[in-house]
Amino acid sequence: MKHWQTIERKKVYEGRIGVYEDLVRLPSKKVIKHVFLDIPDGVGVVALDGEKILLVKQYRYAIRKCVWEIPAGSIDKGETPVQAARRELLEETSYEAKQVKAIGYVNVLTGMSGFKDWVCIAQDLEKRKQLPSEATELGMQVKF
Repeated sequence: MKHWQTIERKKVYEGRIGVYEDLVRLPSKKVIKHVFLDIPDGVGVVALDGEKILLVKQYRYAIRKCVWEIPAGSIDKGETPVQAARRELLEETSYEAKQVKAIGYVNVLTGMSGFKDWVCIAQDLEKRKQLPSEATELGMQVKF
């Protein structure tokens, strides 16, 4: 299969993510505009207590509602997925895990980004003191 050729890249927005508009030549020689999102890789934590999974409920602006989900967040520069998983688990739930293992990643936005969403399994959980929450995490609920 032939690849697309990037002719030109224009930065549309730079912030927590980068948004680019690329001018691309397809294998058919047709030239199109294509949006590319530069998103930091992320991690989701499947924190287990026996057969129960630890979930957090928080408001998600993009869908305008509260949802139950596994603890998750961005991988900071210089962090491994396992380090990020430990940090996110503690920040969002006040739990630490003695065992954390990365089991792989999925590319969920392959049409417009190279973003990798890692999945880690966390076990042997221990509750810690409640940490100060980020503004977006205030009011978050936690349950198994």
